[in-house]
Amino acid sequence: MTKAISTTGLTAPALFMVGLLGPLLALFAPLGMAPLFILIALAGLHDCWRFRLWARLDRSLLAILAATVLFGAISTLWAIDKTQTLKTSLVLGGEFLSGLCLLAATSMLLPQWRIRLLYALAAGLSLSITVLLLEHLTPGFSAQAGSDTITAELHDSRLSSLSRGITLMALLLVPTALPLWRQGLRLWAVLLWLGGAVAIATSHSLASKLVLPVSTILVLLFWRYPRLTASLCAIGTAAIILVAFPLALQIPPSQQAYDDAPWLSSSSHHRLTIWRFSAHKTLEKPFFGWALDASRVIPGADDEVFYDIIVNGNQRASISEAQLPLHPHSAPIQIWLELGLLGAILAAAFMGRVFWTLGRQPGRVAAHTGPAVVSGFIIACVSYGIWQSWWQGTLWLSVALIAVLNLVSAKARASSL
Repeated sequence: MTKAISTTGLTAPALFMVGLLGPLLALFAPLGMAPLFILIALAGLHDCWRFRLWARLDRSLLAILAATVLFGAISTLWAIDKTQTLKTSLVLGGEFLSGLCLLAATSMLLPQWRIRLLYALAAGLSLSITVLLLEHLTPGFSAQAGSDTITAELHDSRLSSLSRGITLMALLLVPTALPLWRQGLRLWAVLLWLGGAVAIATSHSLASKLVLPVSTILVLLFWRYPRLTASLCAIGTAAIILVAFPLALQIPPSQQAYDDAPWLSSSSHHRLTIWRFSAHKTLEKPFFGWALDASRVIPGADDEVFYDIIVNGNQRASISEAQLPLHPHSAPIQIWLELGLLGAILAAAFMGRVFWTLGRQPGRVAAHTGPAVVSGFIIACVSYGIWQSWWQGTLWLSVALIAVLNLVSAKARASSL
């Protein structure tokens, strides 16, 4: 039996605030997820220290993450920008330790706090979905802030800027709807899922559009076959990490990539260019990489490549793309580029350990957590820089909220009200 943290702990009210305000913050000020994570992580560290929760840290995950940070720090020796590499390794060490401590603190919360957090997150997601739908169907709240004429291009650009917040919605939608359903709040659960599905489907986030149907299908598989599904996910995610580099080497040059698939969006085409460049740079240092967070200073990263597209029938227009703007927009490829084969092995081991743990949970718990882990992995494979503080904060906060919700029981409702 586990001893529950009393309501005087800091983690529960801190996560309550995240559930209520986090979804809106992620939509309109996603970089704010980094300082928000720092505040919540401090609460988790406080409770870990106060309630002596160190034994609840997953030692295998701790060892893998510690090895990653240590190797990142060692890579300072061959880094181009030594200061940046050392800084990132120290920041990551703090983020990883804080995230694990936060998870340990969530495992001890009282049932009434779990249900309150569910209601807070459901309310926060409901509000953010409503706002997002209004942004899509009308000039939006942002238009009220100025007197400029809202052109189609400006409206499209504003919607694109909301993509980071939509990824958080995609991560939390199914894990929030499931416990609502178990609580008997089935209308709210259905409306939340449907509203979120419409908001995501009409968004500019291709990763989120892929995540929602995948996570919904995985709920059924994890529920019925938790161990088999977790094993397949462990093998699949590890394989994707390990083969990302050799697969990216097969991407053709920019012009050929366009000629072969002219229907690709410009952002998708640019990712192919980035991944191809990153893979060929990885070839130069395949075992230990260029050093942690070295993507932004890789030689040739700022060089542009040009290719022609067809416009207005038969006319051609020249398009330019930077070969590597800041980071590769893919966690597996970034890890290969910066930490080489050793980093890829550590990342694969991390995912394997996560799914090994999930496979030994009851089907109800695995169905709640497994699809969200897969969703986060999919988004990380095609978007963002894996070491970015706002993205690390978003992932850890999402994991903490999901860890709380997956233990919400049907009996907790009456005692919490």
